[in-house]
Amino acid sequence: MSKSLYYTKSRTVNNVVQEHDNIVTFLSPIGKGKYPLYVNVANPVVNGVFTSDGTNSNAIANANLKFNGSLLDVTGRIQTTGTIIPGAYAPGQTIKTTMIDASGLLTLDIAVTGSTPVDKTIATYRYTPVSSNSQIIIDFCAKYSVEGASNDATDYLTSLIDISGIPVATAYQNWVKGGSVSQPNELGTRSGTIFPLMGAYKNSDTLPKLISVSVNGTNDRPLIVNDGGIWLRITEIGR
Repeated sequence: MSKSLYYTKSRTVNNVVQEHDNIVTFLSPIGKGKYPLYVNVANPVVNGVFTSDGTNSNAIANANLKFNGSLLDVTGRIQTTGTIIPGAYAPGQTIKTTMIDASGLLTLDIAVTGSTPVDKTIATYRYTPVSSNSQIIIDFCAKYSVEGASNDATDYLTSLIDISGIPVATAYQNWVKGGSVSQPNELGTRSGTIFPLMGAYKNSDTLPKLISVSVNGTNDRPLIVNDGGIWLRITEIGR
């Protein structure tokens, strides 16, 4: 055998041995059972999400938990210790409900005084919507009485809720002079009441909104009672 042929064969053998050693090194974790080449899937189901059964070679495809690339479908309960924050809301779905008592209002001025006509903002609150495509429902309740004499032919009061200057709710209360022989100056209520009051606002952004509650009317002024009966409820829903 020539010397050159011997070196050629020797290099070929060395290369084969080196490649063999490389493959053995690469596959040694698999050969030792740390990363099995075959995984048994229990209860195979289309789009079923895999979970572990605690071993190296078994997985479970969950029929009650499926993902098709865009929709995660869960049958059963979802339990979390954190907060679920949706990216979108279905029409009518409650997004957030906020209850504010008298102490939580931005301003509260129940002393409706001054000359006629009555025109006063009694409560305000600034709310920041969660969604830019929602409806904001406002409820305001308060106990009140009406001051003044009963010798006017007609007295009236109106109440109003506006959001950032846009009226969303109003109510009307009217007293009409009686005129019977026994009580010639009697007044009687001829409509509803100014509170409670409810309205809705179509929201299209997440900028803060100033909610204002006001009353106006003739010279007989309402006396708002602040004894725990003042509440503002804000309910934001999808639309």
